[in-house]
Amino acid sequence: MTEGMRLYLPSTPFNLLLSFLDALSRGGDNVLVYIDQKAMSPYLDSLLSLQSSPFCEVFVLYGAATGKEKLDERRQNFKALSALLDRYDFSEVITGSDRRIEFQYVMHLIQETNNDVTGSYLDDGLYTYLTWKRPFYEHFLNAIVKKIIYGLWWHEPRTPGTSKYVSRSILMDARLALDSLKSRDVITIDFSLLSSAVLTEWTEKLLNAFNCNVSQISEIDVFFILPHPNDVKKMPGYVLQLNDSIKTSIEKGQKIAVKYHPRFTEVDEFNLGSSGAMLVPSNLAFEFLLPVLKAHAKVVGDFTTVMLTSKMLRSDLQVTANINMNDLYQLQILDVLKKFKIEIIEKSN
Repeated sequence: MTEGMRLYLPSTPFNLLLSFLDALSRGGDNVLVYIDQKAMSPYLDSLLSLQSSPFCEVFVLYGAATGKEKLDERRQNFKALSALLDRYDFSEVITGSDRRIEFQYVMHLIQETNNDVTGSYLDDGLYTYLTWKRPFYEHFLNAIVKKIIYGLWWHEPRTPGTSKYVSRSILMDARLALDSLKSRDVITIDFSLLSSAVLTEWTEKLLNAFNCNVSQISEIDVFFILPHPNDVKKMPGYVLQLNDSIKTSIEKGQKIAVKYHPRFTEVDEFNLGSSGAMLVPSNLAFEFLLPVLKAHAKVVGDFTTVMLTSKMLRSDLQVTANINMNDLYQLQILDVLKKFKIEIIEKSN
């Protein structure tokens, strides 16, 4: 059995990227299990193809089943995780969400024989910096249901990163994180590694898998990020204004790229490519473009978490978020955006 290893349990491309950076920064022996996946993805395929990697082994656990088959799938995943723990003696388990059943199950099994294991919360973006709590009744009922289904070991965290299994925070910006996350052992992610050779190799392989030209991306001056199609419908004149902005930028000699929200069904719903803009695949996580963007490039869009994570990972970027002052949710995050020096354009429907 190999001792003193770290186990990473990311479930999203963003979690995957931060797991990579943290493992690369801290070195040592690391195992990654990409959990809750619908299918094998280019993110994992490209990671597995690297000649050098911060992970000595990489696995995937699927979460594609529905109905009664979902419980069978989860039992199989638990069995696979249990077998992994038989092979390795992990000293730390790292997750982007301590509500993930896989994380809590692993921590429960390890703590039965080893109370020295460290559970770590890996920064998941917005709610590391913005207080969010479920209504008490919802929190209480969900905790009861989960304990009945899985066992008394389940613990329902009231806010992200605060379950009984977590004692360390791995943060993008400890200064601005919530007190509950920065008032304990903290590790800060080293973003200088975005330019490391191994991450550059991974990024290039991934972008090639999405048929996205790396050299063209590196020359882009302005990125326009489109919101959810339902939000676009609520904004009369949005498409016309967007087209005007693209044309004005191109007339200034700037190179433009557009990324639609993944929920759009057409590749170029608003025919923005005809204006001269480069179209970036909507299903590519924008964070994986950040390592190749030119210095001081602009990222413009209506509020999405991409605005926040772009500025966190690349503080040199000029990020502008259009905020709907009639949207209570967007108003809640206004102070967070300002703390990270994101330019705000206030608007009303």
